[in-house]
Amino acid sequence: MKTAGLRPALLAALLVLAVPAVAQQRPAPGDVIDTIAQYTGMTNDAVSLALKDNAAALGRLTDAVVAVQIAQQFLDARDAEIATTVLNQATDSAAEALLPPPLMTAIKAVRLYKSMLEAVRDLVFIPKLDAGLYAAYRANRAQNQDVINSFSYATSQSLGGGYFAVKPKMVEDYISKYKGWDKDLIGEPMRRRAERQVDRFWMTRLEATYQQEKVKPEKQAILAAIWASVKDITDQLKAPAGIGAGLFPDPGAELPGGWWWAKSAGAQYKGPAPLPQSYTPTWMQTIELSTVQGYVFKPYKGGGGSWCRPERNGKCDLPYQRISITISDWTMHGGDKPCTLSLQSTLKDSPALYKRLSDRAVSSVGHNPEQNGIQFCLKNFSVSLNDTALNGASPDPAITRHFANVIVRKINAQGVGKATVGTE
Repeated sequence: MKTAGLRPALLAALLVLAVPAVAQQRPAPGDVIDTIAQYTGMTNDAVSLALKDNAAALGRLTDAVVAVQIAQQFLDARDAEIATTVLNQATDSAAEALLPPPLMTAIKAVRLYKSMLEAVRDLVFIPKLDAGLYAAYRANRAQNQDVINSFSYATSQSLGGGYFAVKPKMVEDYISKYKGWDKDLIGEPMRRRAERQVDRFWMTRLEATYQQEKVKPEKQAILAAIWASVKDITDQLKAPAGIGAGLFPDPGAELPGGWWWAKSAGAQYKGPAPLPQSYTPTWMQTIELSTVQGYVFKPYKGGGGSWCRPERNGKCDLPYQRISITISDWTMHGGDKPCTLSLQSTLKDSPALYKRLSDRAVSSVGHNPEQNGIQFCLKNFSVSLNDTALNGASPDPAITRHFANVIVRKINAQGVGKATVGTE
């Protein structure tokens, strides 16, 4: 189809119009974690923990989040006219590399139109997009005709109305308001320049509308393609992490209020460590803590030591509580269900020792010395906590419950979803 007087140079002129490459502001890590948690169905704590020491994975996920934001912002715009106002002109090359080619084609078309709109906005009145003109343009583009041929076809169908009804006024506006142009002295070359500028504006407007309309039905496939680019990371995030030190409380940061860490009150502190002799994968930890102030630590020559009264030859009798924690991975035994059944069987067999907290948790009380405990099952893990009060300390079930809740939170942070056990 012929170009009806429009020279191919117009297309080249359109392509060289440059949108300033301004760096787009990237989301903060916390915002990325929120988005990934929502997409994967994981808790924010779980995603945060998994990405804590993995800057490379966080960087790739940030690219994907930015790409999703760009795609949603663009595809949710009702039409190209709105897209020119909501689409940030800033670029993010790393994120845009994840966008499928059809979407990038549409985005570039709208950005080009945005630049043309900004070039003429103050010079001419922008009329409403003519539906008949666009319908003719779209029909021709759908037959694989290029931009110029489609524009020429559409405008040729609008003789006596449509495009030629608005173009003369736009040209006159452009000439009368363009800085340095004297309307009375304007020559034919300058008028043709103004006409070409108006033609360029309309071509970019029609093409932006066409490309945005063309890509909108592909929204779900586009978003899926972006997420697929980081599937290796999201799959790894959702995979169960298994037993390890990360499930246990940090006595340096996660003690209940008013308590301090008595690292070696009669026994060396035992950090989280596996029990090599255990058939079922099992780790243990011991934490000693107190509320009593004024004691000082006196080390033993061979290691360890005691907390003693500050006076000379003061008694080493700090009242404290010793929390013993055991976590076992029951995956090899069938996971959460067999663990829960075992716990319920214990409750049934020894009702005098154990009290029900929920379907998956029980509490216990002991004497000589005074102690209390909690056992629960959660996501393939069997957890046991025992709090022993020593040197005259009063047993405090709230301490056991506090550490149980810390462990529940850490187990929940490992995988998809959040469960409760009745200690919260």
